Amino acid sequence: MDTLQTILSRRSIGDWAKKNVPDKIISQILGVGRHSPSPLNSQPWHFIVVKNKKTIKALMKYAHHGVSLSHANTIIVVTVERKAETDQWLFEHEQFLCSGACALYNMWLASYELGLGSCWVTLDELKTEEILSIPSRQKVVGSLATGYPKEGAHKEVPRKELFEITSYEKYGKKKDDVNGKMSKSSNILEFMEKDHDRLDEVFDEFRNMRSTDITKARPLFHDFKIGLQRHIVWEEEILFPIFENKTGMHDTGPSVVMRMEHRKIKDFLEKIHDSIARGENKVEGLENDLVEVLTEHNNKEENILYPWIDNETSEQERNEAFTKMENLPAEKYNKCCE
Repeated sequence: MDTLQTILSRRSIGDWAKKNVPDKIISQILGVGRHSPSPLNSQPWHFIVVKNKKTIKALMKYAHHGVSLSHANTIIVVTVERKAETDQWLFEHEQFLCSGACALYNMWLASYELGLGSCWVTLDELKTEEILSIPSRQKVVGSLATGYPKEGAHKEVPRKELFEITSYEKYGKKKDDVNGKMSKSSNILEFMEKDHDRLDEVFDEFRNMRSTDITKARPLFHDFKIGLQRHIVWEEEILFPIFENKTGMHDTGPSVVMRMEHRKIKDFLEKIHDSIARGENKVEGLENDLVEVLTEHNNKEENILYPWIDNETSEQERNEAFTKMENLPAEKYNKCCE
């Protein structure tokens, strides 16, 4: 599996089949954890592999979010040396704890690569020390509950947009036009064309991946679906009303036709989504129909709607539109796999 695809498609899995994980696979996972980064190569981690069902249930009994995970096949508890061999600066900044987190996450990725489903479980530190006889010089970082996932356990989840969580140079300072972030100096046509192109690239990547691996393709379709839903809401709640209010064309005209086309587009999105959620790979016909509708629809917008808005609005009005688009609540479009 490609490294980026492994990271992008990894999910928390808490529902496992009754199938034992071979020791060989557990050893491979531990080996990946052993190669994690650590300050001054101190390698402060220790891994405790727990397979005894009574012990797993005892650990999960005291884990606030772990009761439902007591049927995991294997638990890997990660601890680190409280007095790791680092300098004072690194010790004061508790970088040894970060090493343990890196090791746990790397093992999570490795487990997914090897066909398992895993979940990070925060354990009750005192009870875990008692149950597993962990010495006081060790600090519990967390644990990885793993096993073979049941069919359908791998579910997509919404993610915040990149522009919502990224700053440049200083906290809160935004970079113009980064993955959907509006530039106040851009015109509507320029910005929306770029978003069309970005969505087209994501959809093309999804189609290429779907033909070889439907599991890897799912997160790509998820990103495409969320992005296109946001694009549609931008138009229907912000841009179309500008056109309709200035022309008085609320019941007829291009925006009415485009709203009808949006309904078709969303219908295709849901049909493709439902098919790939069921693991069905025969969606090429639906994809072609969606591309046909989108191509015609985007051409209308880029040749009629967007240029008209740029020509008939002031810079202040366009900036106000960009601000509304930027501040659009995620719950209006970030809907998938509900």
